[in-house]
Amino acid sequence: MFKINSRKLTQQEAILLVENIKLITEITGYSLKEWLTFEDVLIAEDKEENMLGVCLAYDFSSNWSFISILFVLEKFRGKGIGQQLFKEACRKILS
Repeated sequence: MFKINSRKLTQQEAILLVENIKLITEITGYSLKEWLTFEDVLIAEDKEENMLGVCLAYDFSSNWSFISILFVLEKFRGKGIGQQLFKEACRKILS
């Protein structure tokens, strides 16, 4: 069971995210400093509020939005977390 919240990452969460993204050579990610500046990150969390995955979506204007990053920590993949993060990002963009 998990929930999705929209908030700023903690420093510990940002460090964990950057370290895990670096393990995948096919993608690049934001720096730790950049992650810590984002105010509105969609974060999938378990009951203990541990980060399972994140999605960063941007609204540039009423006609231009995009999902910059959607990332689920490897041990939590295959549980529908990425799909829910994507759906929530789309709801956010369309609202």
